[in-house]
Amino acid sequence: MNDKSTLGRRSFMKAAGAAAGASTLAACVPGGGETGSGGSGGSGSGSGPLHLTYWAWVDDPTSTVVQDLAAQFNEERTSLQVDVEIMPAEAVYNRVIASINAGDPPDATAIHVNNVADIAAMGALQELDEYWDSFPEADDITPAAVLGSRLGKEDNPLYTMPWNALVTYLYYRTDWFAEAGIEPPETTDDFLAAARAITDPDAGRYGYGLRGSSHGHIHYFVWLATLGGFDAVRDEQGNPVFDRAENLQYTDWFLDLAREHQVTPPTASGDGFEQIMNNMKAGVSGMMLHHIKSAAELTQSIGAENLAAIPVPASPSGNRFTEFGPNMNAVYADGQDPEAAFEWVSFLASRESQITFSQQDGSLPIIESAWDDEHLQENPFAQVSFEAMADAYLMPFTDRPGYSRLAEQTWPQSTQPALSGGITTEEFATGLADEVRE
Repeated sequence: MNDKSTLGRRSFMKAAGAAAGASTLAACVPGGGETGSGGSGGSGSGSGPLHLTYWAWVDDPTSTVVQDLAAQFNEERTSLQVDVEIMPAEAVYNRVIASINAGDPPDATAIHVNNVADIAAMGALQELDEYWDSFPEADDITPAAVLGSRLGKEDNPLYTMPWNALVTYLYYRTDWFAEAGIEPPETTDDFLAAARAITDPDAGRYGYGLRGSSHGHIHYFVWLATLGGFDAVRDEQGNPVFDRAENLQYTDWFLDLAREHQVTPPTASGDGFEQIMNNMKAGVSGMMLHHIKSAAELTQSIGAENLAAIPVPASPSGNRFTEFGPNMNAVYADGQDPEAAFEWVSFLASRESQITFSQQDGSLPIIESAWDDEHLQENPFAQVSFEAMADAYLMPFTDRPGYSRLAEQTWPQSTQPALSGGITTEEFATGLADEVRE
């Protein structure tokens, strides 16, 4: 399994012992300098501090954790200040593209792994290898996150600075399982049997919340690589092979959850994250794939006694694959001072910043020494994340410029006809593969 991003059992098990709305929610940290469309608007005068522009998003629009960290950073420095703007994730991406095209990018931003290859292909990212050794905690960043910032290949440049991480696992309704007299699934065969056992269309209950809308491809590839191994998804050169005749059986298995077994809600082809969450909370779905940042909301709605999580079930042959989802920060080559911007994004990656951010945001730190922090050790969903991490890898094809188009356009456009039988398994798989084929 070449070019897969994994923590391995050694380091991880030692720990186990968008805002809504279209308008920008500007949240600038005090410290002078009016931020413009990109980096130059934050420039300080010759006698004052350099003001860096940083754009980011947070899932909780009321959270001030990024601004608070920036205030701490600014307080500790006199010659360098960071002006933060918080906005929805889509707005960050759109503004970044517009500012790059205008020749006035920000100094640094949060960046989604789906968009790194596209922006790198524009020549806009500052490669960070030359600054890496200046970060005193570089050796404490989990290797999976570093490999993720290289888009899964050791010999790629360090395109971004790791920030935090998420690991996909399987949520399930413990009360539904108890009613059906079944145990949590250990294999994919167990998973299908459990999904069928808890499905009751007359009661409006379905076994599994399939994500047919944007970014549901993540769960598709999780299941494919689990069922057939990573080599059934891409070859050693990174080319897609999941559309080959010998591998279509795994796509059949996935599509048949809706087509044949009908263990998914009737709305599955159009269900995005919000819909699969609402279905789980409302008692429509009994299982779903996601990560630790869903735990609090699901627990509040369902009750801690009715919700649990396990690693993705293994295939009958023992394969298991899940997503290591890195969140990153980018430094822009045409910003005011890339080295100064690296100082800011490396501050966000430091142990103390990581613990602060994890406590408030709910994500997992990428600094290994932070994994034994009390707030993680006492969280059962963090512990499942730790266990699942042994089989967690970067999503395939994130290094291909067509990846974001696959995730946000081709996938949602293809799932409806595929799940309804309007196109064949081969047509579905080939359409996806063509987006990331070189």
